[in-house]
Amino acid sequence: MNLFWNKNKNKDFADPFVIKESLFGDAKIRDPLKKHWMEEAFLEKEGTVGMQVSFKEPVLGLTIGRRKLTIILTALAFLFSVLVVRAADLQILRGEYYRQQAENNSLRIESIAANRGVIYDRNGKLLAANLPNFSLTIVPNDLPGDKAERYRVIARLADLISMSPTEIDAEISKYGRYLSLPILIKDGLDYNSVVILMTAAESLPGVRVAIGTRRNYLSPLRSMSHLLGYEGRVSPNDLSVMADRGYLPTDKIGRVGVEAYYEKDLRGQPGRKKVEIDAMGREKKVAAKEEPVDGQNLVLSIDSDLQGVLESALRGELAALRKYKGVGIVLNAKNGEVLSMVSFPTYDNNLFAGGISRAELTKLNNDKNHPLLNRAISGFYPSGSTIKPFLAAAALQEKIIDVNTDFLSVGGIRIGQWFYPDWKVGGHGATNVIKALAESVNTFFYIIGGGDNNFTGLGIGKIDAYLAKFGFGGKLGIDLPAEGSGFLPTPEWKMEMESMSWFIGDTYHVAIGQGGLLVTPLQIAAGIVAVANGGTLYRPHLLRDDNATKYILNKDFISKDNLDIVRRGMRATIVSGSAQSLGDLPIQIAGKTGTAQWSTTEPSHAWFVGFGPYQDPQIVVVVLIEAGGDGSSTAAPVAEKVFDWWAKNRMQNLEF
Repeated sequence: MNLFWNKNKNKDFADPFVIKESLFGDAKIRDPLKKHWMEEAFLEKEGTVGMQVSFKEPVLGLTIGRRKLTIILTALAFLFSVLVVRAADLQILRGEYYRQQAENNSLRIESIAANRGVIYDRNGKLLAANLPNFSLTIVPNDLPGDKAERYRVIARLADLISMSPTEIDAEISKYGRYLSLPILIKDGLDYNSVVILMTAAESLPGVRVAIGTRRNYLSPLRSMSHLLGYEGRVSPNDLSVMADRGYLPTDKIGRVGVEAYYEKDLRGQPGRKKVEIDAMGREKKVAAKEEPVDGQNLVLSIDSDLQGVLESALRGELAALRKYKGVGIVLNAKNGEVLSMVSFPTYDNNLFAGGISRAELTKLNNDKNHPLLNRAISGFYPSGSTIKPFLAAAALQEKIIDVNTDFLSVGGIRIGQWFYPDWKVGGHGATNVIKALAESVNTFFYIIGGGDNNFTGLGIGKIDAYLAKFGFGGKLGIDLPAEGSGFLPTPEWKMEMESMSWFIGDTYHVAIGQGGLLVTPLQIAAGIVAVANGGTLYRPHLLRDDNATKYILNKDFISKDNLDIVRRGMRATIVSGSAQSLGDLPIQIAGKTGTAQWSTTEPSHAWFVGFGPYQDPQIVVVVLIEAGGDGSSTAAPVAEKVFDWWAKNRMQNLEF
């Protein structure tokens, strides 16, 4: 048997352990170091002695009193009880609520944009299509909450897209009410930028590269820009009234032209998807999806080939005159469709589709010739003699004249100290309504408008009333935004504006298209459509539609016989009057020239309006050249090119 001996040389530990009982039994051993008793069990196997010890009393003495220990244990027990109760509340009593909250924090409803409808001309030529587009967006609420970390993300992003952090913050701030939605930061990203940004976005919370589309306007004709318009980014002001309709800060809407007027139809119905997102705000899984409904495709009444002819003819005449501003319109005489509409100067709508730069936009806005203005529908002009066919129709309808009534033109009319001249010195001699229209005799219209000592004219009240029936003084309702209403002067207006009474001379001025009378080129065109087709005023429209009756604004307010007299006068304009240069066309046409004074220092505006073929009118053509001088020498040649092309290319092919 081996005994355990303390081998420490210290004298305090020199005594051997005292064995109280036999081997393999229980023994009491006194430890000379600890001075405590221990129980041991000795085992011996193959000459080895082992020991297993259990303490009846702690080996180390207590360092905390029993009272303090009791207090600590009681506090721990209380805290543990609180934790148990709170855990039960969270997991059992309110478990469902917090489970739902956690699910909501990881799920998000996102919009799926619908494909925007494309636009065709009447012959199936594609005018506006969609191209793939990449854009950079930020969901502000997904950015880090820590200011320093947030700045790091924005600064890193700014460096990648060549913007300043201030610019990015400004974009976010503009949409401060929509911080849980994606905010468009940069549009039209190129391929290389997309690759770099998609890689970097893995470490930039809230930052995404979105895939969508942008508009591509395919026609090489710049004049199409005023008709088609363009898309623009949704502004915060837009969202204040459009958010309820599903628009987002990343969306685009039609700003002008057909794009704006038919926005609802072209846009379609966005879809929705419920997505699971990670801590970085990125989509991980689609939980549910509702597919979008694509927008409607539009077929316009515009004839692209005719548009090209009109644009080229007007551009050429403006260049020859060294002028910049003019309008050309061609309407379908049978239903009011817009076949062509040109306004100069114009602009490139693809600049807006691709995201116009601030410098380019500033240049357009500061251009003194206002290229963004569609003069065909928004420009206000004195009509000059193009108003005379409507005055003649009114006088015939009121029976104050007939086809044989004539007045002597001796060069003008004198009323008291005032003299109102004809354009021809010495006058035109005896003049009836046919001759008055053909030669644009002012004296005849002075008399039927305001009367003289021996004749009672229409008066300003009836003049305004009949002009309104032809569509003047109010919007016609064309499917384009920003249409102007023109202006019909009244005695009340003059008193309010000038504190002066209305005189007969004021009526004379209106009767020849001067004074306070202002019209749009579209109003002149629509009014002549009513003359050409026998008395039906149509709402001009750009959407191809076989149901012409729904576009009727007024009809049968002038008898067909009286309108036939007016048409004869307009035909005489070509045969023997002020537009004889158009007499050699392949088809017979009727027309009216106009020269409208608007400035004491600048040349007059030049007008021409006509329709053809004379026997069965198909088209109405209006040309205006601002400060172009005489209508017969500058505006009429543009119309001549249009009628000539029409006769050779569309007479047998156009379906009405």
